[in-house]
Amino acid sequence: MGPMSPTILDMAQVFGLRPSGRIVDVTQEWVPSSTTGGLSSSTLFLHLNYNSATFKSYGTSFKGFIPFVKENFGAGSPRADKDQEHMYFLLYWLNKHIFPNKSKGVRVEWIPLVEVLHNFDDVATGPFLLSHLYHLLFEMTRDEPFETNLNGPIWMIQIWLQWYFPEFWAANLEFPEGVAPARILAEAPPIDHSTFVCFYFFRVCRTRSDLEWGASVLRRYPWFSDQAFQDAPGEDATPFCREKFISCIQPRDLA
Repeated sequence: MGPMSPTILDMAQVFGLRPSGRIVDVTQEWVPSSTTGGLSSSTLFLHLNYNSATFKSYGTSFKGFIPFVKENFGAGSPRADKDQEHMYFLLYWLNKHIFPNKSKGVRVEWIPLVEVLHNFDDVATGPFLLSHLYHLLFEMTRDEPFETNLNGPIWMIQIWLQWYFPEFWAANLEFPEGVAPARILAEAPPIDHSTFVCFYFFRVCRTRSDLEWGASVLRRYPWFSDQAFQDAPGEDATPFCREKFISCIQPRDLA
């Protein structure tokens, strides 16, 4: 028995996403609190300066978004502001790579998430993105035949499969500590595997080595844990610690 779907631990170890912290809620007003460990109470929460009329005059497509950013944040622009530039970059990045949509453009519904990512460094991005991955898998598999023409972070599923099945890696890959494996896998030369080859491989694949099943569990990741994950918690750990440990490594069934 091995991993059947991505886990919170995978999101941390493979993609470098925080497994815990400030809960992501795009409907929430992000009021800084000294008790949550993010911004100090004296730090101003920065909002994205967003003018719907100005923004829509360029259109929300990626093609229209680039000249909008150049005019507002390019060299010599009187409105250039590093904080605003960073938030608009996050808005573009989320729409382009994390939550792509059928309109192939920038959707402003992600602005609250953009603001919290800019203002806080303790956002629990792992569970948030994991929920989107599960929803994407549900959308793909709920009907027959499977629907593969969907918008979403399907590339993260592909990266996860490669992480646990090195047969699909490019040759001579190395994964240094401190670098998210997803980056190494994503930047590697693509290997073309036919649908038949993939189906046949998983049909005949009956065993995995301990190192292959434990690809995430056995890996050290400095910011996430200062010891190998399988070493904690010990025999004297409280039941709560054990529950957190199990929560990080178990697959989720949201059906």
